[in-house]
Amino acid sequence: MRIALIHALKHSIAPIEAAFARLWPEAVLANLLDDSLSADLARDGAITPAMTERFLTLAHYAARAGADGILFTCSAFGPCIEACAAALAPLPVLKPNEAMIEEALALAGPAARVGLVASFAPTLASMPPEFAATAPGMTLLPCLAAEALAALERGDGAAHDREAAARAAELADCDVIALAQFSLARAAAPVAATTGKPVLTTPDSAVRKLRRLLAPASLPLAAQALWWDAQGDWDRAHACAQEQDDAAGAAVHAYLHRKEGDLANAGYWYARAGRPVFAGTLGEEWAALSKEIK
Repeated sequence: MRIALIHALKHSIAPIEAAFARLWPEAVLANLLDDSLSADLARDGAITPAMTERFLTLAHYAARAGADGILFTCSAFGPCIEACAAALAPLPVLKPNEAMIEEALALAGPAARVGLVASFAPTLASMPPEFAATAPGMTLLPCLAAEALAALERGDGAAHDREAAARAAELADCDVIALAQFSLARAAAPVAATTGKPVLTTPDSAVRKLRRLLAPASLPLAAQALWWDAQGDWDRAHACAQEQDDAAGAAVHAYLHRKEGDLANAGYWYARAGRPVFAGTLGEEWAALSKEIK
């Protein structure tokens, strides 16, 4: 499976490659970089028709090169990416943030308070409409880690991570923290340690969604069960979970029966999985299982 990764920042390449290496190592990656796009957006202050044309040129090149899916890693260019998705349909074309927003919804619920940490200021204008389109009841608490990107530019990754964690610490009244830039993913662990909150990153969420979209049959049956559950097909999810006769299959089986309200049956399968009944929400359990079962 060939995945084209299109970047407007060179710092996005390492975190998305690391996410693929952990979550979908079989995928073949092709990187396309135009690092003048972010500088041009910062200079112009708004997306221009010329920028959209440049995105379309990159996307068409990726498609002609044989990409089975395209992932953009540049979070401030939503309208440009939407134009590419429309032009190349039905080829899967993902915005960098869409999978993370979906996981935030699954994890924290439709009325969640989401701390949104960005290192590129235009993102704080472009991402709220994307959250609103998927989860209009969510409340965003935006935060700019103003010095983080400059620290990366001078090669000081530790300073970048400290800045991200310090700014995230200001977001005390939130349910989950979403790191807006792919380059911020490297700060996920210090942000989580500083805040004590669940932390979502765009690279990991995006890889999980692409793999579910493009290669569900390559996933373990328990992971396929979670995929079918996310599509709203409980019966197919249950059938997949039944076929995986191990602790992972039992854990998903338990979750599915808990979801349908059959708590006695769920309790049996939690015991088979060797774990207690999950104490959080169904969304939190789905998110935890999806991270655990690759």
